[in-house]
Amino acid sequence: MKNVKDKNDKTVSSSIDINREHSSSFSKRTLLMYLSVGFIGMFIVATLWYAKSTSSRIASQYSPLIHVAMEIKFNAATAHLLFEEIISGDNTEDINKVWKNLDISKMYAQTMLKGSESFDEGTYVPLTDLKLRQDVLVVLDKIEEFRAVAKERLVIPEKSPAGSEIDQRFDIIFNSFLKQTDEVETAIQKRMNFSIKRFQTVQTILIVLSILITGIIGVILYFYGISFNVYVPTVHFFMSILPGEIY
Repeated sequence: MKNVKDKNDKTVSSSIDINREHSSSFSKRTLLMYLSVGFIGMFIVATLWYAKSTSSRIASQYSPLIHVAMEIKFNAATAHLLFEEIISGDNTEDINKVWKNLDISKMYAQTMLKGSESFDEGTYVPLTDLKLRQDVLVVLDKIEEFRAVAKERLVIPEKSPAGSEIDQRFDIIFNSFLKQTDEVETAIQKRMNFSIKRFQTVQTILIVLSILITGIIGVILYFYGISFNVYVPTVHFFMSILPGEIY
């Protein structure tokens, strides 16, 4: 009887150890699951934050500058058209409109260099590329040169008809101005396209990494769950036969 009792005591002790190990395994499995889900969630949130912040940065940095370049050309072209009508003898147009449009064109060009928050379109981030800034300075010089030749033509309108030397010089300056502004706009557009492509590449990599990490963690949890499910019936079996062994 004493041997049987010792045997039963050892069995009970073993079952307690198995139960403790079972509880410990369950706790580790639960902790691993929570940590895995938390890690995946944080990675996805970080990916979404990167996508939002990068797309906002690209939109706020480049799109307004492209709009500015278009405004520079539009106002200068309007000034050119009005001036040609005035110099041709149209008294219904006001020369002050020409200077005003040139001033607006100049203001937009300066915005590219200094930045601004005063326009309806929102915040304008100044250019940081040294070459582009130099190109914008050339645009500003062309605007002032355009203004100077226009004033010169007003002084001697009879000597500046269409096709005259000063008229040709006037057109050369204006065309040079448009070309320079187009180059600035094209350069900004290329930089924006490059930033968008780089953003799309990084975003694709992050999405692939998210899928891979999720898959790897899912596989780990799956095999861990299989081993756990194989072990649990064994624990339940020993627990079920213990009362019979004791009595």
